[in-house]
Amino acid sequence: MGIAWLRGPCTIYTILRELETSVSSYHKSRSGSVYAIANRLLEKGILIRESDAERVSLSDDGKALLKQWVAPPTPFEDVTYSSDLLRLRFFFLGILESEDRRAYVLEALDSLKQFLATTEALLDENEKNDEPFGLLATVNIILETRARIQWLETVLEFVDDPSSIDRPWSATVLNKIRRQDF
Repeated sequence: MGIAWLRGPCTIYTILRELETSVSSYHKSRSGSVYAIANRLLEKGILIRESDAERVSLSDDGKALLKQWVAPPTPFEDVTYSSDLLRLRFFFLGILESEDRRAYVLEALDSLKQFLATTEALLDENEKNDEPFGLLATVNIILETRARIQWLETVLEFVDDPSSIDRPWSATVLNKIRRQDF
């Protein structure tokens, strides 16, 4: 609905391409269902066909639904949910040998740095496309990626031998974080 509003009137293929070419794996994973979802939204009157029958746009009901989704209040689970599969894997790093844990963190750091460069380039894309709110959303991606890089750099010294963390663990790690002046 959001892409139809933002790009509309547009073809369903335009929506598909926007999702497919996104740097977000979340959006890319949804591109395969675009036509099925668009057809359901057309049936419900949330999307409407333009006179050329090729393009669609958001109906008034669709705009009302999109406004309702964007406007406050934001559900608490939307604020607290962040799908971070790097972080999830950390709970289970103990299954790996020391050198494999280090390799995992170093590879993740390298990938995050590459992703950071990609997302920083999106700022210019948003400027070129005259999308100030897209730019503001991209700032979140950049800051989140920087934070993930800082996190991995912070814990890298501990993944080889977690028993090297002085007790109490929380105090040791919090002191390290504080020294880094986050």
